[in-house]
Amino acid sequence: MNSELSRMSKGELKSILDEAEEQIAEIRAELERRQEAEQHEAVDGLEFSVKRTAVDWTQVKTFFQQVLAELRSTTR
Repeated sequence: MNSELSRMSKGELKSILDEAEEQIAEIRAELERRQEAEQHEAVDGLEFSVKRTAVDWTQVKTFFQQVLAELRSTTR
């Protein structure tokens, strides 16, 4: 291959390089498209049940009140 390259003109080398760069760009675009498709499939595959996602906000408030109380008592 090296001897072939040495016999080519600058124009031919540039043409080969341009073509290779175009192919690399196409491959990168295809990889990105596939990664995005995989991410969308993963998100679409998630199932959220109402029971698992239901939040009792009074429990959340109580929890944070306890945390704040503990933090305040340890910093004094």
